[in-house]
Amino acid sequence: MSILYYDCFSGISGDMNLAAMIDLGVDAEFLRNELKKLGLEGWSLDVTRDQRHGISGTKVTVRQTRHENHQRHLSDIEKIVKESSLNDRSGSFGP
Repeated sequence: MSILYYDCFSGISGDMNLAAMIDLGVDAEFLRNELKKLGLEGWSLDVTRDQRHGISGTKVTVRQTRHENHQRHLSDIEKIVKESSLNDRSGSFGP
């Protein structure tokens, strides 16, 4: 099993995390399918290559396709994950 450690001394956003995973070899469609298991609606992922100031990489844009005007707290997020159909086994990152 491979282990990845993040050294995010100044933080990391969700879209940056997804892009880093794709650049490391996780299939974008696999990520989409796993995220669908959360049972949330109203979103899409756009995955493109981008270049800025001579540095290229993957850009992931999370789009809200349905407007929802509510906030979620940590307890809400924990409930979403616990009630999802995500598999808790580690080490499987798609084909």
